[in-house]
Amino acid sequence: WGSTWQVVGSDNFRGLVGTPPAGIVYSEWAKAHPAAWAYLAPILVENKGWALAITTPEGRNHAHSMYEMARKDPEWFADLQTVEDSIRVCEAEGFPPPVTLADVEKQRKEYHALYGVDAGDALIQQEFWVSWSAAILGAFWGRDIEKAERAGRLCALDVVPHVPVHRAWDIGVDDAMAIWCFQVFPNAIHVVDYIEGTGHGFDFYAEQLGARGYLNDKRGIDHVPHDAKQREPGAPGARTRIQSMFAYKLNPLVVPDHKPMDRVNAGRRILPRCWFDEERCTQGLEALRSYKSEWNPINRVFQKVIAHTWASHGGDAFGHMAVAVEFPKMKPAEKEKFTGIKVKPITMNDLLKASKPQRKWA
Repeated sequence: WGSTWQVVGSDNFRGLVGTPPAGIVYSEWAKAHPAAWAYLAPILVENKGWALAITTPEGRNHAHSMYEMARKDPEWFADLQTVEDSIRVCEAEGFPPPVTLADVEKQRKEYHALYGVDAGDALIQQEFWVSWSAAILGAFWGRDIEKAERAGRLCALDVVPHVPVHRAWDIGVDDAMAIWCFQVFPNAIHVVDYIEGTGHGFDFYAEQLGARGYLNDKRGIDHVPHDAKQREPGAPGARTRIQSMFAYKLNPLVVPDHKPMDRVNAGRRILPRCWFDEERCTQGLEALRSYKSEWNPINRVFQKVIAHTWASHGGDAFGHMAVAVEFPKMKPAEKEKFTGIKVKPITMNDLLKASKPQRKWA
């Protein structure tokens, strides 16, 4: 009929804008870029086309949200098939099942050897029993979020009056901008909101924060990464991002210099004290569940490198928040008061004198 079949990576979905596909198959949808549906769905609506999303879970991310929506919408078809369902259908139709439960248990032993018992069992639940809640392999904070949910710390939170709402940012140029809004108390951190967007400037986010009342208390601090010192593309006078934030009545403070894994460890330290507004932070919580390390298939180990995925923006912003809370910068006067002493600078002569051997006289 003159039709064509085109294979495109979900990271290049913008390349299909302007084309007239009649149908789209999203393979491994949980691993795909979630914006691929937002960009391409209007084309299918115009063409009265169809879409098919096939996937195994990878946490409760956008694939889980789409599945929950589809199973409740009569205009969609949604089906979930575990390995046991596949075996039952094959046996009923007289076909040998492609995978048996004995095969699964053999695979489980291999996963235990590769990833350990806990991670191996989680992967089995994800791949063979279609578990949306199984911990994502390599996730840094998946178990911490699961513990918070079991403890009832994912709930409805009210913003406490007269307590400043601080903000922690991950600043992108072409990528997403992510912001966590939180209040700090002596024994708890209330994470009250999460904002993420793409293609907007600081004016947009300042307006969003102001509309939600988070800029009313001028004591609120905007914790930003070191790349906030860079010039903002297209800004008048080649001003930096920090200068742009000041121009929109924000209160930026650069977080202490750190390595990426410092963010991860700081996040682990504060998560037991964190309470989240479940409704306003839904997207951010999914990012925290999916924030993970890179897997090295050659050495078969998780590297100390953060995987750059859709979740990395929200995860990085939360890491900046954790570093800001756990390791706040001390002002010179505060440092002097804390130590109680003034350190005299050491000169080269002092070092030479200290390095000379001391003679002992009988």
